[in-house]
Parts: sequence; structure tokens; C-alpha cells
Amino acid sequence: SLKADVKHARGIYGNHAENMVAAGGAQRVLDKFTLNPDTACHHLTLEAPFPIYSVSVASTVPLDLLDVENDEAVCARSEPDPRSGTMALATYRTQGEGGASRAEIRLRVIEGHAGTVRAFMIPTKSPKTCTEKSYEIKTLCLHRRSVNRHEDEALARRPMNAMRISGDFAFD
Repeated sequence: SLKADVKHARGIYGNHAENMVAAGGAQRVLDKFTLNPDTACHHLTLEAPFPIYSVSVASTVPLDLLDVENDEAVCARSEPDPRSGTMALATYRTQGEGGASRAEIRLRVIEGHAGTVRAFMIPTKSPKTCTEKSYEIKTLCLHRRSVNRHEDEALARRPMNAMRISGDFAFD
């Protein structure tokens, strides 16, 4: 029967595949890592041309992982391990058979700590090759450039420091 033939072929493949390593071509993953100044958290969005099985996030800086509305992924968090340099580790696994091709993660870092956040994405289908994306967290990561002071009324009303220097000197 066909089922028996498929089972036999899978058994043969399984015996050969024990000593092999999965090697797929480079997968193109669209990523975006932005700061939302209203909530003071970073948004990490990963989009792939294939269904995603899981996304793991590892960080060298302490961070809080926040819930995302309408997200069906299950999050498993691990304890920090300062000896290995991992201050945060979590794995998001998608629900359903097909899996989603987009993952959104929100995280809040403690300002004053610099480090790296890395995301590892594993596809649902074979070969199960991991795609890694890395993002730098700067020390003053929650600061951003302000808009033109004269165009924003709320910003124009805020106090501003001024410094004037006078005297006999030259810019030589």
C-alpha cells in the first residue's frame, strides 16, 4: 500500500539523515526594530516568506517582554544567566498548523545598559535552518531627537536653557 511505502521511505531517509546537517539557502527575513516613544518600548517585527515555527529572543541587557494584542504565540521565558552573558531569554512558538509568517515582539529595556538583542527564527517546514537577526541597544536607547521647537506648540512652551559667551577671544 501507499502508506507502507511512505513509511518505509521515511525510515530509509531517517537512517541516512542521522549524520547529515540541514543546509538551506539564506532566507530573506524582513525585520524592523523601532522605538515607540509613547509607550517607551521597542517593537521588533519579523516577517518571512515561510511560516514561522518559533522565534527565540536572547539579550545581553535586562529587558521586559510585553504582551502584544491579538498575538496567538505562546511565550516561554527562561531565567537570566549572568555567567553566560544572557540577561533575558524567551521563545515564542506560533499556534495552529500553518503557523504565521509574521512575528511581533514588544520589549522594554532599562535605560543605561548597552548590549545586544538577538532574534532567532525557525521555519515550520524543513530544512529547519535558523535565521539570526541582531540589534544593538545603546545606553540612552529611550532618547530620541526632538522635532523643530518652533513648529511644535507643546515643545515651544517648555523652558529652554540658553548660554551666552562674551569676551576677547578668537576661534584660531
